[in-house]
Amino acid sequence: MSEGSSMESNQTLAEVQEKGGWPHGPSKLELRLGNDLTRVLVALIGIPVVLGLLYLGGWGLTLLVIGISIGAMLEFYWMLEKRGAKPLKTLGIVAGVGFICAASGLCQLESQWSIRVSIFLVITIPIVFILSTLVGGFRLPDKEGLSSVISTIMGFFYMPFLIATLLGTMPVIERIFLQWSIDVHRTLPLPLGSHYVSVFIVMLFAGIWICDSGTYFAGRAFGKHKLFERVSPKKTWEGAIAGAGSAIIGVTLITIWLFPQLRWYDGVIIGAIIGVMGQTGDLVESHLKRACGVKDSSQIIPGHGGVLDRFDSLLFVGPAVFLYLYSRMLFVG
Repeated sequence: MSEGSSMESNQTLAEVQEKGGWPHGPSKLELRLGNDLTRVLVALIGIPVVLGLLYLGGWGLTLLVIGISIGAMLEFYWMLEKRGAKPLKTLGIVAGVGFICAASGLCQLESQWSIRVSIFLVITIPIVFILSTLVGGFRLPDKEGLSSVISTIMGFFYMPFLIATLLGTMPVIERIFLQWSIDVHRTLPLPLGSHYVSVFIVMLFAGIWICDSGTYFAGRAFGKHKLFERVSPKKTWEGAIAGAGSAIIGVTLITIWLFPQLRWYDGVIIGAIIGVMGQTGDLVESHLKRACGVKDSSQIIPGHGGVLDRFDSLLFVGPAVFLYLYSRMLFVG
């Protein structure tokens, strides 16, 4: 890129920022370095951080889920504020973080007393949150109060409630893998060691990335028939089918390679879940952004857009995979 074109690009970014403003305009880092370089630098920092938290597992995974949840909730509330709603942001975020911590305790703590406390909190926090939101809406006029209540509650159930299911996969995966180890009288395989749950969740991230890549490249090369043009004009049926197929093939191969505790058809089903639900989550977020009149959910992640832009697929994949694994544990073992 020439110096003149770089200056022109920066001027364009500056004009956009002045027009839209943070969190919907580009960051100062993008204005200084340009979008491409910023994107690479942030990826070089962010990817190791995410993988490190996943590697730690347990409370490391909890911290990652909390970070994603807070960022995504803020963006969701910001977008709705752009449409005139007045969500109770602090109440929603505090309730979301509390719910995730309670769910994490339920999945990790072992004493009967701590489990009972976690169950109590997992049930109590949503109830108290909903009642508090309804009462908080009284402070506003009728229409504003209604939009405040609806947007606040929707933010809680769209982000922290859905993504907390990732924490629920920990004990389910442990149970499935432990039962396999007992059945065949062997220890867990070395490639996974004590971090097999973390590796499994990394596989979900990889499956989403494989699906996105397949969708993008196939859509550009062969895409002719629009998927949902009103919501996302660039997405095509050809790209969607190729993305789902890529996820199925990729996740199946990873499952056969790293997870002998699972059957090959588990890889096919989990890949299909990622291929379908991941793209559904992306379309839902695209619809939300279009309704709110924004291109990105925010610029919290310089060069990459918002947290919701990066993890919208995970919000749908996590619950679906959890339900499949839990059903498998109950009926198959």
